[in-house]
Amino acid sequence: MVNEFKNTQMKEALAKIKEKQTTETINTMLAALMTTKFLAPATWDKEPTMNDKGQMIFEPNTKFQLMIIETNQKDCYFPMFTDMEELRKWNSDPKIRSLVLTFEQFMPFIELAKNDIKGIVFDPFGANLPITNEFLFKLHEQQKTSLQENQIKKGDKIYMREPVENIDDLKAAVCEYAKNDSNILSVYIKERVDKEKPSHWFMIVETANEDVEVFKQIGQACRSVNHGKEIEFMFASASLAKNVMANTKPIYVKENN
Repeated sequence: MVNEFKNTQMKEALAKIKEKQTTETINTMLAALMTTKFLAPATWDKEPTMNDKGQMIFEPNTKFQLMIIETNQKDCYFPMFTDMEELRKWNSDPKIRSLVLTFEQFMPFIELAKNDIKGIVFDPFGANLPITNEFLFKLHEQQKTSLQENQIKKGDKIYMREPVENIDDLKAAVCEYAKNDSNILSVYIKERVDKEKPSHWFMIVETANEDVEVFKQIGQACRSVNHGKEIEFMFASASLAKNVMANTKPIYVKENN
């Protein structure tokens, strides 16, 4: 239910970036932006029904409109909130209504209103972090880029080594994302070397449930610290991955509660 909604991951990320803007805190915030949900105050023309879980079910042809907040400089943004407490700092009306939206779900609203708003702003009476339309569209374009499957055939010669450059920033970004994804159990990184191509990172991900979406999410979380190299992903269950893992120290291992 909306009243019980709380995006702890984004709230913590906003607190860190407000305290200090670094590559790590920015990547943490971007990972939360791309993978979590937010409260967006809105209006709609048809009343929804409620299911047995207290969730609103709208008719397919329902028309929605997100509310707008205006700055002292007359710039308009769509406000996004991490919980009802933050929303009430802006509007305490108990009848105010909101949608719970993902990045992918609120981007169509940005597209429709791009000539009237400058972007979105998170918790405007808390962390108060604005993000421009231009930046959002770039993120959205990157998100739409699909993963390409790379077949490794039996007999192919694979050369790998420990990274020769310092990639502490890359490791930190991966670990920061992984610790917020309960499905990820461990992560390993090698550098794959090909005489005919530039070297790239070879990342092995051990998960409780194998879903290639996790590769996209990790890639997005560390795209600004990949040192200009592509990332090749593989699940830990693959035979090649098991061989690599046997002689490699993981950069991340899930802590047992």
